[in-house]
Amino acid sequence: MDQEQQYSVTELIHEASFRRMVNGTASPEEIDRWGRWMEASDENRQKAKKAISEITGFSFTDPADIGLQEQWTRLSEVTVNADQRYSPPVGQKDRGLRWIYRVAAAVLLVVSVGYGVHLYEVNKPEAELEQITQQETVTTQPNQQKTLKFTSGSRIAKVVLNGSSTLTYNVGLLKDQPIEISLEGEAFFDVEEGFSENPAFSVVTPDGVIEDIGTQFLVAVEEDRSRVILQEGRVNVRTGKGQDSIKEFQLSKDQMLEFDNINIMKQERVNSTLYTSWATGFMQFDHTDISTVADYIEQRYDVQAVLNNEEVSGITLEGAVYFKSLEGLMQSISDIAKIDVYQSHNRDTVYIGKTNLPQ
Repeated sequence: MDQEQQYSVTELIHEASFRRMVNGTASPEEIDRWGRWMEASDENRQKAKKAISEITGFSFTDPADIGLQEQWTRLSEVTVNADQRYSPPVGQKDRGLRWIYRVAAAVLLVVSVGYGVHLYEVNKPEAELEQITQQETVTTQPNQQKTLKFTSGSRIAKVVLNGSSTLTYNVGLLKDQPIEISLEGEAFFDVEEGFSENPAFSVVTPDGVIEDIGTQFLVAVEEDRSRVILQEGRVNVRTGKGQDSIKEFQLSKDQMLEFDNINIMKQERVNSTLYTSWATGFMQFDHTDISTVADYIEQRYDVQAVLNNEEVSGITLEGAVYFKSLEGLMQSISDIAKIDVYQSHNRDTVYIGKTNLPQ
C-alpha cells in the first residue's frame, strides 16, 4: 500500500482489508500497512477515525499516550492466535503508530463484548470502562415498515417499526443496561431468551415506561394514550407522571393495557396475534368471532368490512394463518371458514360471505 495513496471515508468503509483491521480479523501485514498509511498524515488519521466510527456504529476518543508495547502484547495474547501475534515497531515508527494500535485495541475489545459496547481506555495502569452512547432515530413513511436488530453474542433482539412511526434509541451504555427507546407510533418487540440478564428494552412513551422480561410485545402510542399488548413472556409497565401518581403493572400473556399519564383506560385479555400480525405475519384463531376479524381488517387496512348475512356473523374461526397482505388474509379466512371473501372493485370494501352485490 502506497502511504501517499488517497482514500475517502466512503472508500475506507468499503475497503475489505480496512474492515478486517477494524473487526479484529486482519493479518499482521495488513495491520502494518494500514498503520503506515495512517502514520503518513493527520488527514489520514482523521479519515480513519470517521470510517471506524461508521463501521462499528459508535465513536471514540483518542486516548493519551500509553505503554504501547506492553498493552499490545496483552491484547495480542487474548485476541490473536499464537502464530499470528504481532509486536509493534519501536523507535520513531513506534511513536507514529501509537494511534493505530490504540484504535485496534479499542476496536478489538469492543467487538468482543456485544451489544453492551464497552470501550476500555488503556492509558492508565488499570483499564477503566468508558460509556459510549449511540443515539439513532428511525422514521417510517405510511405503509412502510423497518426492522432493527440488536445482537448480544448469538442472541437477537428485534424491533419492527410500523408505518408513520418514529423511534429513537440509545444503545451502548453499561453492560446489560436496557436499550432506551422513545416511540411515536407503533412497534413490535421480539427479544430472544438470554439476550440480557436485565430487561433488553426500556420503552418510554408520554404516558409511561415499558420494560420487557424476555418477551414479544407491541407498543402503540397515540395522541392521547399508550397501549401495550403482550404476546409472550412478561413486561413491566409504569404509568403516570410524578411520584404520587406512578402505578406499576406486570402483564402476562395475551393481556392488553391501555393508559394515559393519569388513568388506566382499559385492561383486558385479548387475542394478541390480531394486534401483532402486521409485524409477524401470523394470526392464531381460538374460537374467534368473524366479526372480531372484520373489525381488525377495518382498523388495520383502512377499509370497510361487511358481513353479508346473519349466518356469516355467527361463524367462529379456529386455527392459525400466515399472511403478508390483506389479500393473503382474505384467502386464509375463506379457506378456514369455507366462505367467500373478496374486495369491491374500488378496493375500499371487503365482503365476507355470499352476496348478490357485484364483485
